Order: sequence, then C-alpha cells, then structure tokens
Amino acid sequence: MKSFGFLFFCLLFWLGPGSELHAFRCGNDLIQEGDLKIEVLRACGEPISIESWEEVKSIPIYRYGILWHTVAAVKVEEWVYNLGPNRFMRIVRFENGRVKKIEAGDYGY
Repeated sequence: MKSFGFLFFCLLFWLGPGSELHAFRCGNDLIQEGDLKIEVLRACGEPISIESWEEVKSIPIYRYGILWHTVAAVKVEEWVYNLGPNRFMRIVRFENGRVKKIEAGDYGY
C-alpha cells in the first residue's frame, strides 16, 4: 500500500505545473483544444500577456488517398491567464486562431 501512495504522489508531481491540459474552466465556460480565439476572449476576458510569432511547419494533407506533406507558415500566439494565488496560471497556445494546447504554469499572484 505504501508503494501505491508513493506512485500516486509521483504522478501528481509529474502532472503538476507545466503539464499539458486538455481543457480548463473560465467561469461557466469550458475552454478546450479547437476553440477559436474569439470564444476564449469572450469566456475568459483579456489575458495578462500575449506573445506572438510565426513558425514554419510541415503540414500533412491527404490528396487522392495519398499522404503528402507541405510546408506552411503558422501564426502562433500564447496567452497567459492568471487565475489567482491559489490556482495555477493557464498558458493557452493558439495556432492560426485555434486553441492548439493548454498548459498549467506556476501559481498565480
């Protein structure tokens, strides 16, 4: 039983700050991968910081039943939400205007 408790503690530590999330709650709304920037802005309001840049990525596409790869510029933005001193901050990554990834940061302030 002690080993189970230790494994559970290790799992919680591993999933702590900086871990990837699939969704988070803003008020009564649930923000998740695939949501548009305007939906996140409406639900959560203005973030405390926004960083933006472009990345060149290989994008898979299917044509005529064959997998092809093309290279395209992707506009990336990271929005940071401070949820208060008792909760982890949320880092929302957008690619071309849609939520691509949600991560937990350090404790807010």
